[in-house]
Formats: sequence, C-alpha cells, structure tokens
Amino acid sequence: MECSSWANQGSTLGDGSPIDDFIYAEGDRILQAYGNHPSLCMMAYGNEPGGRNHKQFLEGLLDYWKSKDNRRVYTGGAGWPVLAANEFHNGPDPRIQHWGEGLESSINAMAPQTISDYRDIISQYEVPFVAHEIGQWCVYPDFKEIGKYTGVLKATNFEIFKETLEENHMGDQAADFFMASGKLQALCYKTEIEAALRTPGFAGFQLLQLHDFPGQGTALVGVLDPFFDSKA
Repeated sequence: MECSSWANQGSTLGDGSPIDDFIYAEGDRILQAYGNHPSLCMMAYGNEPGGRNHKQFLEGLLDYWKSKDNRRVYTGGAGWPVLAANEFHNGPDPRIQHWGEGLESSINAMAPQTISDYRDIISQYEVPFVAHEIGQWCVYPDFKEIGKYTGVLKATNFEIFKETLEENHMGDQAADFFMASGKLQALCYKTEIEAALRTPGFAGFQLLQLHDFPGQGTALVGVLDPFFDSKA
C-alpha cells in the first residue's frame, strides 16, 4: 500500500508544499479504511521521492506511522531512499542492467549463464530488501494494436513509428521486428527473474508492469499490451 504519490520532477517532499500535509492525511485515511485488512502488510509514502529534504520528511513520516499503527512494515518510498527507519528497503540495485551501463552491464558483458545472483548487494542490509522495477525490457510496437483504440485515446505514437519504418523501406519487416524483439524480451525477463529467485535472503522484486505503460508516453515493457491482451 502507498499514498499514491510520485513527488519528483515537479513536486517535492519536505519543502512545506501542500503535498506534505496530503501524505500525512492520506496515510491516516488508508490506515483507517484498510488497517484491519490482512493484505495490508507493507506500506510506503509512494514512488521515487524528490526534494532536498525528502529523507528527513520520510524519516518523520515513518516514525509517525509506527507510533500510530505498528502492525505492518513501513518503508520511505519505492525506489529510494535507504533510511535507518525503513523496516524494509526497496531499491533498484539488484538488476542485470542499470541505467547508463550500456554494454558494460552484466547481461551485455557476460556470456549467458545460470549462476549469477544478487547476494553481494542483499547481504549489505539488515532488513529485507525488495528490488524496484527490475526488467523494463522493451519490445517493438505491434502495429495491429492501433485498431484497438476506438475511444477518445489514439495510438498516434504507433502511427509515427509505423510511418518512420515505412519511410525507411522496412514496413514489410514490422512483424519480424515485433516477434524477434518479443522473444528477446522474454529471455531478458527470464534471466532477470531467475537471478532474483537464486538470491539467498532476497525479499522479492517489482516489475514496472506486466503490461505496457502508456502513462508517460511510450514504454513497451509488457508481455501484455495495455488492454491486457497477450502479445504472443
């Protein structure tokens, strides 16, 4: 459970803006409405916090939550930060491709294997560690998806991709690109998840999503499309 906030690149935590009070109030509402539900066992402020004072703000928030209702485990945010007050951590380090690594990442620099894990990372922490948004392996657009948008939303991004491919005289290869990249995507997710499952003491992991994420534009990270239909 979280307070459904992403205070980053536009809003911040701990700087006295209205979102600070909202997080406290929303946390109170969540604990009041769902506090007795058995599935509410982990709780965070929200996702990837920003701001010069976000760590201090989250430390205070966690102390408040613990004193109010100690029946679950709390962490500051999904993604970061690692705080002394966290009862579990949620971070991006355990993954086979880090931001900006390019060809230096383990999945690119090493031959395929089935023995690696993340124990060197996990062993640094005394509380459970959950990996944040592992994977994010993208697949080429399936242009047949364009016809599914029959309401107010339109797949204009797909239309641009299709036009660009045709301008480069490869329009007839669209299905091949989609299938080949999809096969690679599945192999990458398999490698990522199996490394996590091999790791002793690993508390778990999050995927960005099982389906594509159009919320920020184009993020074709899913094995399902935005309609939860299989891409196979």
